[in-house]
Amino acid sequence: MFIIYASSTRDATATFYGYLCGLFQSEWTNVLRMGEVSEVDHHAASKAAYSRRAG
Repeated sequence: MFIIYASSTRDATATFYGYLCGLFQSEWTNVLRMGEVSEVDHHAASKAAYSRRAG
């Protein structure tokens, strides 16, 4: 009985950690994607500003 309880607890813990890791991973993916997008936007904006200034 105790062994079954221990194994089910371990499974629940692993599932919980997997869920947490998935949450954090998706959050970080969103943050990184936002960072990439803003960097690309900034690059495009500065490029446009430079070409406008040069022209």
